[in-house]
Amino acid sequence: MKYLLSVYLLVLLNVSFANTSDSLKVIVLDENGSGIPGVKVNIESNPTYTSNNSGVFYFVPNQKLVFPFSLNINKAGYELKEFMYYEDDGEIEIRIAQAKSQEITLKFLSDKAKPLTGLSINYKGKSY
Repeated sequence: MKYLLSVYLLVLLNVSFANTSDSLKVIVLDENGSGIPGVKVNIESNPTYTSNNSGVFYFVPNQKLVFPFSLNINKAGYELKEFMYYEDDGEIEIRIAQAKSQEITLKFLSDKAKPLTGLSINYKGKSY
């Protein structure tokens, strides 16, 4: 089962970018510090960016960006662990980790609450 990470972050910092030519480096890392490619990140009402093979993209706001601002992060199979903002470097570091799988037990009962047997379930092309 895939998990879709869609996390709304509120970065609570007290700085602002003076104009739209200023940029932020955004890096998305796993729990070992390796960059994660293909993470979709949306910052405020700006376009969605996707991290490159090193887990990096550079964000140039389409309007004056004032903190606090929101980030929406999306990557199948991952969940947010933490984020950091380095004001001096103009960098946001986002750490995500593989989501833990969840086990689901299904029990099928008749109208009289008796267990049904001989059933199979198809999920993503596999029969159970």
